[in-house]
Amino acid sequence: MTVFVLLLATDYEGEMLLGVYSSLGRAEDASRVWVEDQRSGELHGGEHFEIRETDLDAVAHYHW
Repeated sequence: MTVFVLLLATDYEGEMLLGVYSSLGRAEDASRVWVEDQRSGELHGGEHFEIRETDLDAVAHYHW
């Protein structure tokens, strides 16, 4: 099963895991809701979302 990992990336500070979703669309929807709820509709300077696709229960390896 493929899952989509939603991360908030900040320049020079790395990424923060926000959630894991069953589809790309759900991850994108969650990113929009998060911005509205946590950032009053906009990200701070140097922030952006990353959505990465990976397999559930895959063999452990360095992803990012």
